[in-house]
Amino acid sequence: VRRATVRRVALHELRIGQVLLAGVETVDGLLVIPTGVELTRAHLQRLRNFARLSGIREPIPVREP
Repeated sequence: VRRATVRRVALHELRIGQVLLAGVETVDGLLVIPTGVELTRAHLQRLRNFARLSGIREPIPVREP
């Protein structure tokens, strides 16, 4: 049985297929993407947009696919 790899990563290290182990929030506390979501290209774009506008709290805990 293969165990999932859990990591805490910076925004630029996020990859499609990783699963969020905590909700991703802006530095002001606005939830952008909730816990448990498997990241898609659209999620990554949304996070980059929010990071540019208001900043994202990092590191982000994820489970590798």
